[in-house]
Amino acid sequence: MFAHFRIIIATIALVSVLAAAPASALDALQQAAATAATAREAYDAAAYDRAAALYLAAWQIAPSQVGLLYNAGRAAHLAGQLRAAIERYQQFLTIPERDKSVDAKIHGYLEEIRVRLAEEQVVAGDRALAAADAPTAVQAFREAVTALPDRVQWLPRLAQAEEAAGDRDAARMHWRLYLAKAAPDAAERALATRHLGDPDVGATAKPAVTPPRWPGWLGLGLGVATGATAVTLAVLASGRQTTLNGQLAQHDAAGLITGIAYPDAQTEHDAIGRQKTSALVVGCVGIALAGAGVAWLLTHGDAQVTVAPGPLSAALTARF
Repeated sequence: MFAHFRIIIATIALVSVLAAAPASALDALQQAAATAATAREAYDAAAYDRAAALYLAAWQIAPSQVGLLYNAGRAAHLAGQLRAAIERYQQFLTIPERDKSVDAKIHGYLEEIRVRLAEEQVVAGDRALAAADAPTAVQAFREAVTALPDRVQWLPRLAQAEEAAGDRDAARMHWRLYLAKAAPDAAERALATRHLGDPDVGATAKPAVTPPRWPGWLGLGLGVATGATAVTLAVLASGRQTTLNGQLAQHDAAGLITGIAYPDAQTEHDAIGRQKTSALVVGCVGIALAGAGVAWLLTHGDAQVTVAPGPLSAALTARF
């Protein structure tokens, strides 16, 4: 339907040009119009080969009628003249005066042709391989794989053809490429592994195991809690020391201490010393736990450490 519309537009354009053409060009334009009319009849009769040739001839007579070039490409496409259709389509796209509204449609046609040509190359490669014509098969399969690299299922055929042609290095490369791209349950993975002669090559890679992060967070949490305990012990020891100092400062007229008995003062002094030592030990343990937790977080998982420049010094920043 769309093609018919394009044909009608091209014919109308030719008629318009004929009306405005100088006498010296009138015969050529009349010939182009007549040729285009014959091409349309062939197109309507599904004689696409003839229509393609006639539309091309009409455009060559009247190059300003770029719609005829599009019609020539479309007719060649429907006739199965795929490479000729590519040439006509691409030539049409280079003409500034073209109807740009059909550009998207042409790009779709070109993609369709690219797929068809690649599939035809695979069929040709299969026939050549069956006929023991390995070099021809290699060429056909390579063209197909190059045109459609996402068709992973064609790689084993190419590798087998290359082996038959004696190109072992290229075959191994394509077997390995197949194993890298094919799905884990692809049917020909085992075949690829056998051809490579390396059982490990065909094995599905085990997913990387990310070390757990919780030991780091646990260590950091325990370190903070232990540090808080150490600070509490130190504060309590400092308070007791202040109280003891106040009691020791109380004297009578003779200069004797009246605020606390000597045995009690000695006992309290020793207890305060032990409490300060405990605070120091607990604090060291807390620092060690927190340091171990931070170290775990920085060396496991996706922690990142960067040194951010500051106005006076570098600052260590970490993202967990």
